[in-house]
Amino acid sequence: MGVGIFFAQEDALFIIAIFWGLTGLTQATGYLNTALFKMAHGKNFFWDLLKGLIEFSLSMAVIFNPFNSVEHHVLLLGIDMIFEGIISFFARAEKSAEQSD
Repeated sequence: MGVGIFFAQEDALFIIAIFWGLTGLTQATGYLNTALFKMAHGKNFFWDLLKGLIEFSLSMAVIFNPFNSVEHHVLLLGIDMIFEGIISFFARAEKSAEQSD
């Protein structure tokens, strides 16, 4: 991605959006693959399917409409990072409490 941005500096936002969308499609494929595996084995697949469909939808939006979709993706990324930080904080606090006992 860095090479693409280096050579197309004026269109860097477009390059970033396309790579971001392709990365999202890769993640969506993983979620959908996991959902199908769980479905075939009679396990709960709903959340993996939901994550896969949402990731696929957002990725397609950013690929086909990069200039209007990037702002939404940055906002969603910020929210996701906040939640991941909170979850990580509590997981480490719980792990630390278990080790001190």
